[in-house]
Amino acid sequence: GCFWKAVSANHNKVLLPKFQDKCNTSVLQSCTSMQTFIISGIEDLKHKQPPRLCRRDVLSMGAARNDSYIICQMMSIGLGKGHVTWMRKKDTHILTVSLFTYTTDQRFTALHSESSDQWSLRIASAQKSDSGIYECQVSTEPKISAAFTLQVVESSATINGPSEVHMVSGSDIRLTCQVNGTPEAPNYIYWYRDGSLINYSSRGGISVVTDKNDQTSRLVVTRARPADSGNYTCSPANAKPDSVSVYILQDGHPMQAIHGGCSSCSARFSLVLFLLLQLLRLSIIHCGNTNCTPRICIFILLLSLGVITTLC
Repeated sequence: GCFWKAVSANHNKVLLPKFQDKCNTSVLQSCTSMQTFIISGIEDLKHKQPPRLCRRDVLSMGAARNDSYIICQMMSIGLGKGHVTWMRKKDTHILTVSLFTYTTDQRFTALHSESSDQWSLRIASAQKSDSGIYECQVSTEPKISAAFTLQVVESSATINGPSEVHMVSGSDIRLTCQVNGTPEAPNYIYWYRDGSLINYSSRGGISVVTDKNDQTSRLVVTRARPADSGNYTCSPANAKPDSVSVYILQDGHPMQAIHGGCSSCSARFSLVLFLLLQLLRLSIIHCGNTNCTPRICIFILLLSLGVITTLC
């Protein structure tokens, strides 16, 4: 049939529905996460006809950092190579001619199978700046072309609740991540703690439930302990990640939570603690030699303890 289709996919994988033999005017089909727009109408494709393209703008959505595919379907066979050109409308820049790329931006690639009337433009790692109108032009007499509008959106993840979570040891950590602004469900949503993928087997008591329809992921860590403190990150396949800081208090004492859940900064903690203790020792010696008031020593001691409790 004669139609345009634009899809966004990960890892160059595109799922395409079967083409119809006939085009029915104003028919709109939905194929999983992709939309197929069938426009114009010719009842009989058995007789060889000149190539025809759909002459109507189509709005397509793509996720940033994913590959976007724009597919130009023709009405008849027999074009051969070298007849299809992809052009970016905003600067009239020729992107590809036949299977050759005519731009220094190698993210643009033309795709075509010799036995097919389908010509595709792939935009690898699409960016918001790639949004705009693109044309598929066929060098027939007269020349024909079809245009579409591509809108690349910046998807993002959001972990519900405050950016810092404080809880007592033995409680359950429950975090819910929502993916927003993506035209299709992410292939996966990973959870990290302090930059490392959460290991479900070694810790135990950890579960992740992901709902692709709602584009949500729920992380549960049962009976949390100070070692579970850290920076938790929700990272979808096609969206910006989001993070929250979780602090587990042992018996309501913040110092024990810091020692148990901040392994990544233990070296920095030890160094600063050593320097503060040295400063405190020198201050006491100085006060003993100069007969300064005890208030100064008490002030230095409290200041040192305050810095220690906020290190991590």
